[in-house]
Amino acid sequence: GTFPTSQIKLSTRRPEGLLEYQAQGVKCYYDNSKVAAGCEVLFLCCLPAHLPRVAADIARAGPAANLLVVSAIGGVTADKIQAMLGVPTVR
Repeated sequence: GTFPTSQIKLSTRRPEGLLEYQAQGVKCYYDNSKVAAGCEVLFLCCLPAHLPRVAADIARAGPAANLLVVSAIGGVTADKIQAMLGVPTVR
């Protein structure tokens, strides 16, 4: 299936670098908590060294009980991410 780009939110240290995505309707922020709040699916793409801060931001947002986290972070197990975020499913 498909869904509108307006339902996609990105958090980055440089949202101004994502003007191409913004022009297509993607919402771009420098606020991990804002992006994580209300998500059903969350893709984690950061350096392993940044994970503790990113995880704290996400946890502060109060992730949904049914949140699915998809991680592209090398060297960090799904179990560790689950423990850091307090979510049931990490892939």
